[in-house]
Amino acid sequence: MEIFRIIGVGMVGLFATVILKEVKPELAVVASVVTGIALLYFVIEPFSSAIGVFRSIADQANLDASLVGGVVKIIGVGYLTEFSASLCEDYGVSSVGKKMQFAGKILILTLSLPMITSIFRSIGALLG
Repeated sequence: MEIFRIIGVGMVGLFATVILKEVKPELAVVASVVTGIALLYFVIEPFSSAIGVFRSIADQANLDASLVGGVVKIIGVGYLTEFSASLCEDYGVSSVGKKMQFAGKILILTLSLPMITSIFRSIGALLG
């Protein structure tokens, strides 16, 4: 199962980061970031599959492809923002992490505006 590889890489990265933090703190940051990138690599394919499912559902429901693309972008922004903010918190810079989360939320709002507009237009067409 994929989860065992993810946990294994995460544990190796954890131990490397903890050991390096004692010996060479500047390399601990590198070990942590490399571990995070490796973990992201493991989920790229499943995430791509999920995007394919979204597109398939959108095609079957005759939804505009740009709306599905917007949803995928919103999910990606949310995950990447959370990942980046967690890295900041791991290294004691939670104030930067919180600002990243705020910026991510603003970006999600702007990405959702076309969908919100479409929903309001649909409601208006049904009522009018």
